[in-house]
Amino acid sequence: MAALADLLALVHGLVVIPTIAAAPWVFIFGRRRRIWLERLYLLVGGATAVSFLLTGECMLSVWENQIRARAAPGTAYTGGFISHYAGWAGIPWRDKLTLPLAVSLIVLGVAALLRRWWAGHRARHAA
Repeated sequence: MAALADLLALVHGLVVIPTIAAAPWVFIFGRRRRIWLERLYLLVGGATAVSFLLTGECMLSVWENQIRARAAPGTAYTGGFISHYAGWAGIPWRDKLTLPLAVSLIVLGVAALLRRWWAGHRARHAA
């Protein structure tokens, strides 16, 4: 059961965070469209936004902590995923920074996607 929590933390750290943090910059500065990345971004960013709106925290962190608590009581951490693992790595981070940062990156990414879509839409209809 603890291995499942570790796997969830790994997916959270290697897929979700880079997708939300890096994709907006790819959309803004990338020369080619990457449809798969756009779809992944909308899926992950949308799920993250809904999770924060409904519960105030990321559901992956909640699930990881629930699994850890069941596997070995007392091993679940308090606070958010980023502050926990950043602190573990020696990087100071405050939980109150996570929500505004996540929301800003999601809005930036969606705005970049809308800009790309609009530019393509105008180019198709201008011809």
